Amino acid sequence: MIHKRCLPANVKPHKVKRGTITANLTSPMTEEVDLQHMMLPELSRTLRITDTFHAGIFNNPDSSYDIILGNDFLCPVGIRLLSDLQEVHWHDNCLAYRKKSELNAENFYVETLDALAMESEFEESLDSMMSSTIKPAKYDVWNTDDVVKLQKHLNPQ
Repeated sequence: MIHKRCLPANVKPHKVKRGTITANLTSPMTEEVDLQHMMLPELSRTLRITDTFHAGIFNNPDSSYDIILGNDFLCPVGIRLLSDLQEVHWHDNCLAYRKKSELNAENFYVETLDALAMESEFEESLDSMMSSTIKPAKYDVWNTDDVVKLQKHLNPQ
């Protein structure tokens, strides 16, 4: 489920008629969106989820949640919640549970900038390990008929 305030302006939900039951809410669901090509940057900046998932839209003004992920999403994707360890696991990636008080925009942006800086430093170190510079490819425009005429090994058939 996803909060209506989190949807981009150009997204048009489809109408549905089904109920939703969560730990704190039982209500009819009237709209949903399809989530495609998702990335979970908290767990991996490179892995992408290629399956399409349907997310019901909720619009509770008192809710502090932006998105609620249920087993219908977590299980097929392979995300494991280890409550005894207070960790979230996805492939080789692990994320510790956080207290709600730790989840504010300022911390998120600082952590994101730190992660991007580390990634940039890593890419720069890879560049410095290269023994030669890779130059951009140069392509000339050719007419395909002219290219075919230059091919001596081809027979007209």
